[in-house]
This record gives sequence, C-alpha cells and structure tokens, in this order.
Amino acid sequence: MKDTGLYCLVLVLCICIVNGQSTTATASKSTAASKVNKLEGKLAGVNDIKYHLTKVNLIDNTNYNEYSVIPDKAGSFAFYNISSGFYTMEIECFQYIFYQYKVDVLNNKIKNQIKVRPAENETIIMPQPLVLKPMSRGLYFQQHVPFNIFSLFQNPMVISIGFTSVMIYLLPKMSSFVNEAAQEEGMVKPKQGPELLQKVPDWGQALITN
Repeated sequence: MKDTGLYCLVLVLCICIVNGQSTTATASKSTAASKVNKLEGKLAGVNDIKYHLTKVNLIDNTNYNEYSVIPDKAGSFAFYNISSGFYTMEIECFQYIFYQYKVDVLNNKIKNQIKVRPAENETIIMPQPLVLKPMSRGLYFQQHVPFNIFSLFQNPMVISIGFTSVMIYLLPKMSSFVNEAAQEEGMVKPKQGPELLQKVPDWGQALITN
C-alpha cells in the first residue's frame, strides 16, 4: 500500500511538472507571437485631445475589415497579432485632423516586419513606436464673416430683386408720361386744322376775280 501511495504521488508530481512546462511554453509562444506583429504608437503634439473620444482605425485593404483601438490617457495605442497584408491607418478625432498612413505587414514569423509610411509620401518609412501629430485643427463650422453692406450688391439675387423693383416703379411713370405726350399732341392737331384751312387760297374766287 505504501509503495502504491508513493507511486501515485510521484505520478501526480510528474503530471504537474509536465503541465507547468506546457503552460510556460504556450505563454512564451503567445508572448513571442504578440511581439512579432505588434504596431505601437502615440498621439502627440497637442495636450487637449480627448483620447476617450478618439479612435485609431486599421483598415485591411483586401477585405476592408476594420480594427479599432482607443488610446489610453497618455495617447498610446497598440495593435497585436496583425495578419500579413496591406492596411490603411487613420485617426478619428473630432478636434484635430490627422494624416493617413500606409501599413505593410510582411509575412515573417521570426521578427516584427511592419513598415509604416505616410499616405502623401510613401517613400518615407516611419520609425517605431510611431509618434503621430495632427495636421490641423478640425473645422466643422464655417467661420463667421462680419456683415458688410456692400456685399449685398454683389449678391445676384439682391441685384435681380432691386432691378425688378426699380422697373416696377419706373414703368408706370414712363407710361403716364407717354400718355400725357400723346394727349397733348392730340389736342394740338385740331387747333391747327382750321388755321390751315383758312390759309389755303380759294382758287375759284381767285380765277373769277382775275
């Protein structure tokens, strides 16, 4: 019985040792895998970014799958276990506008082979961990322009309304002026008629007199 108990104890110890070694190996493999395809970066350059409302998106250019992370309080972010392929990285921030980046993940299981390049200049390979600065502040509302009375005269709608109003005012005046002129001309013609008849000589009486 003692030998059987001792044998069972040794067997249990061996099983525990084997399980511990397998767990350690699995953990080391997962750690190594996470180190292979890992992309780290930080949003920098400004201090008033609300990181909890900001997202860093990694979009697969092949199947358009999107992976998103939210930066921590310091602005740091990371993507783990990225599959090989070509990606586009963009930052969603309502306060600032960031550049887009091209991310190339090479098929290499030994070491981290990730190349990040600015979308507007793909010849530059950025050092890692990335330090991403905003391009400009986001302008979601049109800047207020002070009122200028002379700007109204440059508005086509105001010009058309003003021209129509002037014509509505002037046309009755012009028509009444034309009517008055026509009436005066009509009154002058009857007065001139008898005078002209009196001035016309009576050729019959002139012949008899002669």
